[in-house]
Amino acid sequence: PRLSPAGLIARHGIKNLTVPRLSRWPELMEAVDATGADLLITCATSMIVPDILLAQFGPLAVNLHPALLPDYRGPSPYLPMLLDGRGDRNGGSTLHVLSSGIDEGDIIAQEAVPYTQSGGRFPDWYAALIGASYRLMRDALPRYLAGELVAQPQSAGSYTKLRLPHVLDPALGAAQVGQVLERGGSTLQIAVVVPGRRREVRVTRVLRSRPRSGEPARLRALSVEMDFADARLTLHRATGLERRLTQWQLARALKPLQL
Repeated sequence: PRLSPAGLIARHGIKNLTVPRLSRWPELMEAVDATGADLLITCATSMIVPDILLAQFGPLAVNLHPALLPDYRGPSPYLPMLLDGRGDRNGGSTLHVLSSGIDEGDIIAQEAVPYTQSGGRFPDWYAALIGASYRLMRDALPRYLAGELVAQPQSAGSYTKLRLPHVLDPALGAAQVGQVLERGGSTLQIAVVVPGRRREVRVTRVLRSRPRSGEPARLRALSVEMDFADARLTLHRATGLERRLTQWQLARALKPLQL
């Protein structure tokens, strides 16, 4: 709870309001005016800020995006970046002005956070991205508001949206499955579909490979075995313990920030 937005808000006694989707909120502008705010900051939200709100705040509406724009625009860029093998090139945080286009506004400042500098451990990288965003808010935003930094237009970039969890296609070969899990398995956002099970099963790495058998997938407590294009693979299944361990690792990595 301490690492959740709700937990941090409660800890620091910040006034807050839970809101519906902004585009479907008739009282939006009335509620905004009641705050007396002259600066709008968005972070880690999938909501689109309506044009009427952008018009009110203008260049004082800013957003933090967890990638080095202009590439990897859109929500949750972490996994697409890792699967493309571009965690070093595009890993980082961007502070930019909000615009009507998704993550297309002028760039105020950026801080690079290469994936390999975190030892290839997703929790440590994720924490480092949060740290970069924290520093942009602490250092770059006040300079921008004081007129010391001028936001620069973005060049052409890419928008990447990936359904989460990312489901492995049985038509993939063993080498492709191995590469996907090597790059993104530690995010706990890679999954397979097991017939007869309502939810996808999260997997993290390849344990064994043998020839295809034509048999149905087999789900066990710690693994799932199933046929892919050229092999039958046994994949390690993510457990609740691993998810809790990931949360603990993240909390440990964030401790120096004293959030």
